[in-house]
Parts: sequence; C-alpha cells; structure tokens
Amino acid sequence: MKVDLPGITNAYARLRLDDRAGDGLAVPFSAAMASAQADNGKQRDRVQQTDFGSMTRQEMRDWVNDQIRSGNMTLDESTPFVSMTMKMSVGGFAEVDAATDGERIDFIQRARSGIEGARSRSDDVTAKLLDAALQIMQR
Repeated sequence: MKVDLPGITNAYARLRLDDRAGDGLAVPFSAAMASAQADNGKQRDRVQQTDFGSMTRQEMRDWVNDQIRSGNMTLDESTPFVSMTMKMSVGGFAEVDAATDGERIDFIQRARSGIEGARSRSDDVTAKLLDAALQIMQR
C-alpha cells in the first residue's frame, strides 16, 4: 500500500513515507538534503537571472508568487512588489488586466521613483518598503 500525502512538502519526509510502502524508494537523508539544497540554489539563481529592468506586470506577479511559495519572501515583503504591479485604467476605476497587458516596465526605476515620491511626502514607511524591494531586486 503506497501512501500519497500531497500536503507533505518536506522532501525527506515524502521520501520516507514512500519507503513505508515497502517499495524500496527511500533515499538516504544526505541525498534528500542535497536535493533540497540544489533546489534552494536554483531559487537563488532565478533571483539573480530576473531582469527587473524589463518585465511585464504579470511576470513580476509570477516572480513574487514563486518567491512566496519557495519561502524566499514573506507576504509582508511582497507588499511593495504587488503595489508596483497595479495599473488603473484612465477612463475608470478598474485595474488593467495584468495577464493581457504586454507593456514592459523597469521596476527598478519604478521603485526609485516611488522612494523619491515617498520621501517628498515625508512617508518614511513607504520609502522603507520600496527601498527594501529595491535591495532585493539589486541582489
């Protein structure tokens, strides 16, 4: 009998559960750790390979969601990124659909402009949030 628990996210736990089924698929702990570390390395590489200077709003949203899912970013840390992806239509109060908007945006410059605007309004909280986002993008 094979146990399938989709909620198990720990690589080693998942492999050990497979072994309980008696199918011989268990992998030593060191192999599971090596796999998890390789996955973390891929996540870091993806951050370094992301071109924040030219991406669509949907690409930014996808990147943020990937970072949250992988544990590289908290929901609080994602706030300035999500805010930068908002685009309101000129003639109304509806947001322009990010999935169909192909405009490429320089999010690094957008963050810098936001910091400048926040400082001109003496909004230290927003300036700090955007500065933290800028630091993440410049890694």
